[in-house]
Amino acid sequence: MLYEKERVIIMKRNIRVVLALLAVVFMSALLVLPVRADRKVKPTSIKAIGSKTVTVSKGKRFELEVRMNPTKAEDDYLTWSIVSGKGVVRFEDSDLHDDEVDLWAVKAGTAKVRCRIRGTQKSVTFTVKVKKSAVNTTIKPVGSKSRSVRVGQEFELKVRTSSNVYDDDLKWSIVSGKKVVRFDDDDLYDDEIELEALREGTAKVRCTIRGTNKSVTFTITVKKAGASTITRIGPEKRVVYLGEDFELEVRRKNVNERYLRWKISDTSVVDFEDGYADHDDEIDLIAVDVGTTTVTCTNTLTGKSVSFTIRVVE
Repeated sequence: MLYEKERVIIMKRNIRVVLALLAVVFMSALLVLPVRADRKVKPTSIKAIGSKTVTVSKGKRFELEVRMNPTKAEDDYLTWSIVSGKGVVRFEDSDLHDDEVDLWAVKAGTAKVRCRIRGTQKSVTFTVKVKKSAVNTTIKPVGSKSRSVRVGQEFELKVRTSSNVYDDDLKWSIVSGKKVVRFDDDDLYDDEIELEALREGTAKVRCTIRGTNKSVTFTITVKKAGASTITRIGPEKRVVYLGEDFELEVRRKNVNERYLRWKISDTSVVDFEDGYADHDDEIDLIAVDVGTTTVTCTNTLTGKSVSFTIRVVE
């Protein structure tokens, strides 16, 4: 009986020791894990990669780079700035918290560009000397600088530049007549631009080489609209198979595609492939059930429309 009691006491003592050890391990894990998780290392110093004095030609893109110590430090702690000569160079990079940065040499002169460890006075300053390009910077219109179009018409303007000018160096703007014409293009930094004539009148549209005084100005005369029409392309009646993707198209004259509206009389038979109708002269559809329906395209400028009869079969 005494032996059994001693054995129970020893077992309890061992259990207490194991539990104590587990508690120590668990507490150690709690103390260590938060320190290790996502801890950012701040650089203690930086130095330039390559020479701190850079010479480039006007119009050229170039890169500056630094090395951090320790190498595993986070570059989020860095920040770039143009200390002097902001008209000489320009950042081409939207991320200024990095160990490298892209710049553009805008005009001849000298600029100083600095990379600093945020919250400290530790930094590296580059001296950038921009020299005149061996190639003259030029911009010319493609075709006549005076154009005549009609209300509702889409048209394009284009320029030709010297080899040292990139598309990103250009910018289009409507100098006057913003109610007469509008841009029909999302990219204003290109050597060509699409526009739409909105109303009668005169407008001036300019393409400028950014950072210079060189530009080309187009004079646009918008006249009264001609007949605005849409006509059906292909047969009026179509037979398609269940589950088939197909396309309908119209031909438009003196009407921008944004004035076109597509409508389906029964979307349980045929539906738009993307679930909605684009303002376009062609539309993608899908046959979803057996039956017959009508698809209509309307010119909202005149109210006139064309229709297609679609029969879906097995």
